[in-house]
Amino acid sequence: MRHFGRLIWIVIYGISTVSCQVKVEGFISDSVLLPCIYREGPLPDQFNVHWRDKDDKIVLDINNRVQDLTTQDQVFKGRVRSFPDEYKAGNFTVVLEQARQSDSGIYECHVPKVDFQRRVQLTVAGVKPTPSPGPRVGDGAVTLSSSVLPLLSAPVFLFWL
Repeated sequence: MRHFGRLIWIVIYGISTVSCQVKVEGFISDSVLLPCIYREGPLPDQFNVHWRDKDDKIVLDINNRVQDLTTQDQVFKGRVRSFPDEYKAGNFTVVLEQARQSDSGIYECHVPKVDFQRRVQLTVAGVKPTPSPGPRVGDGAVTLSSSVLPLLSAPVFLFWL
């Protein structure tokens, strides 16, 4: 019985890390958003965030709220942006620019100090299809395109008088 109690503690301890996976799809040469938002509680004054790809290459390190590009893997140099003003709110989302098919795979965002981990499954498909021409002005509708619209979780409706 004594060993059984230890086993339960090990199992519970082993699953305490907060982790979930998000699926993101993008196209070759596009910018893709890899979300990582911590909302489980307050962040400590000093913390680190580690973004890694499927091969454990360094996508981005954030050390004490400052990006450290010196450790970044060569394949990601000049292609990764984050939002430093959002760190204090727990937003460690990155944008991967000029997506390549070889970028497809699992990405992990890890905040060790609060035991938080976010997994992002990125799929980079072929070239983005060219949108078909929308209706002409005067037909009662206008088609707007934007690289931001696919990132929104709900449809956007615009009205004007």
